[in-house]
Amino acid sequence: MNNDQTIGKITSGLYLQTFIGNGKTDDGKEFTCCAVFGSCEPLLTYNHRTFMLTWDDIVKLAEKAGLFEEEKKEAQA
Repeated sequence: MNNDQTIGKITSGLYLQTFIGNGKTDDGKEFTCCAVFGSCEPLLTYNHRTFMLTWDDIVKLAEKAGLFEEEKKEAQA
């Protein structure tokens, strides 16, 4: 994965969702945390705009964070 690759997407669609909770950024912007009903993909909603992560995006983030590095090192030993 490239460092400049965009993860997630901004949408304005409507989704059948499960409410998780509310949040607030450090500068006071309030947003809503939800999950897409059925697939459980996370959504953050702010001012009628939604940020969505797919499970593929989450795997890419986990890889970038180093989740799979230990297995690679053990496999090389």
